[in-house]
Amino acid sequence: MSNSSTAKPTINGCGNIKEDFTNLCDLDALWGIIVSGFAALGLLLTFVFTIIFSVNLKRYVRHQRHHYSTLLYFVLLGAFLLFAFSIAFVIKPSPIVCCLRRVGFGMACVVVLAPLFVGITRTWRMSYLDELRCGFLGMAVVCIVLVEAIILAEWNILKRPTVLSSGRCEETENDLVYSSSFNGLVLILFFISTMVACCKKDHHVTTRKRLNGYVMSCLAISVLLVLLTTAWATMICYGNEKLGKPEWSDPTTA
Repeated sequence: MSNSSTAKPTINGCGNIKEDFTNLCDLDALWGIIVSGFAALGLLLTFVFTIIFSVNLKRYVRHQRHHYSTLLYFVLLGAFLLFAFSIAFVIKPSPIVCCLRRVGFGMACVVVLAPLFVGITRTWRMSYLDELRCGFLGMAVVCIVLVEAIILAEWNILKRPTVLSSGRCEETENDLVYSSSFNGLVLILFFISTMVACCKKDHHVTTRKRLNGYVMSCLAISVLLVLLTTAWATMICYGNEKLGKPEWSDPTTA
């Protein structure tokens, strides 16, 4: 009688897997399996793209595109981190998982946004910036990333990551959105910089043709990121509560 009362219900598809990881295999709540599948696919594709780019790096250098090679490596690293740390929002909260959620999410986002912002800003006036080596561009990215690292370090020092009695990492889900304010600022600057680059008239035809594809790609990326970020922040701060589904915060972020 006592054994049956203390036995935990078996989750469909998980067997004897530890409870913290049941979202990865729960067939009734498929969101964890879907997120894990996309994360694994994203990690694989990012790794493949990195190898392909590294193999063809000499061709990029020969066509004078090597200034952006360091930035692209940063973007690929950020994408890899985003896919990797999305698993932290699938695993059930623990002190370590809560710390990974805080640090991983913010750092991965800024590692993606910072090189995009630095790269598009460089196109404003090529005559002034042609002599900039990729090392200087990389240093600019590192400085932006360090600002986010300091913000996250202060957050974790002032408020240690822990699991609350409600089973969540934060008192309110808005905390994660507020902690991403610097990332939001970098995203806004990236969007504004892209718009300036689109409006900038370059008198050198060859330079304009060379940059046109890059600027248009950055414009599409910036618009997509702004829309996705706005949708995510709206759902976390208002949408889930209005729908009466506060438990959707982890699936939304993942």
